[in-house]
Amino acid sequence: MIRIVILLAFLAAFAPVSTDMYLPAIPDLEASWHEPLTYINLALSGFFVAFCLSILMFGPLSDHFGRKKPLLVGIAIYCVASILCATANDLDHFVIYRMLQGFGAGSASAISLAIAKDRFTDAVQRGQVLSYIAVIMAIAPMAAPTMGAVLLQVSDWRMIFIVQFLFGLFLWCMVAAMKESLLTKEAISTGEVISRYFSFLSKRIFLSYCVISSLLLAPLFAFIAVSSTIYQETMKLGAVEYGLLFAFNALSIMLGNLVYLKLQKKMGDRKLIILAITVAMTGACIQLLLSSFHHILAFALPMFIITFGVGIGRAPSVNSALEQINQHTGIASSIIVFSNFFIASIAMLIASIEMENRIALIAILALCASSVNAMLMFGLHCYRIAQKI
Repeated sequence: MIRIVILLAFLAAFAPVSTDMYLPAIPDLEASWHEPLTYINLALSGFFVAFCLSILMFGPLSDHFGRKKPLLVGIAIYCVASILCATANDLDHFVIYRMLQGFGAGSASAISLAIAKDRFTDAVQRGQVLSYIAVIMAIAPMAAPTMGAVLLQVSDWRMIFIVQFLFGLFLWCMVAAMKESLLTKEAISTGEVISRYFSFLSKRIFLSYCVISSLLLAPLFAFIAVSSTIYQETMKLGAVEYGLLFAFNALSIMLGNLVYLKLQKKMGDRKLIILAITVAMTGACIQLLLSSFHHILAFALPMFIITFGVGIGRAPSVNSALEQINQHTGIASSIIVFSNFFIASIAMLIASIEMENRIALIAILALCASSVNAMLMFGLHCYRIAQKI
């Protein structure tokens, strides 16, 4: 069990490793190519657009060919794209290569959830496994920016993508040694795949939990998009200090997951999701009140509370969505991860808007996301009552 949990955690860590490691280099890219943050962040948002499209493709492929073969193809694409990113000489090519990298990374995120559903059929056990994965995965955003900052001390931003290539190669070898988890493969046409995607639109509870898990992540990804600019340019901190502050917020996600593991059996997933929304909303209110101070702690501490809420709510919201599905797990996993990163991409674009107080913008985004989540949870509660009558 330990080996598969570690593999799933590494697969799920593709996105944070691919984005967070190069965040300290964003000011260098702005200076090197003489482009504003809005254009530099096209590489970040482009990565997630391709990532989302890839998820929709690799999920059904994993139902047809099994989990292993599509994973090997996707990770190979990621490795090639990482080398291309390291050799890019202008922003246009860099954005294209980052999109190709995102396309390869999407295979890992989509299929890792499907493997978890294949291997762990019991809902409680699967919830625990998802939380273990999240705890391990939290190390990636803690370590990645610091590692990126250290690499910038000894080399330039290109070395970051060489390291990402090595990470992809290592995981390709792990997947090659993995036993296939899908026992029964499905032979389906493109038309059937599209039909199954549309069939999920009628699953209200499933879609509600997809949106809840996605909106929980929205302020986190808004933070990822602009944190380097806020800390390094506005607050004049160095790359290493920025990496440590980023790790501080990633630590809160890990602590949130540990709280979930501790309280899961006692409270259940639904109550823990409500707790997560409450915590995130509280952090957003504090951040909005302190946003005019432009002090390190006025930004770092409220974000710690918000991301602590993300840590509590991520595993139960995803597990609750998976619990609604008995078949077509690859497609269901694709929809969950697609919704997560589609909304994350929108949040990143909103956060990248040129404005004086981006800290307040993140707080407002977190408040709006938490408010919608609260309404969705209330709607699900009313729906359950109506079903019993």
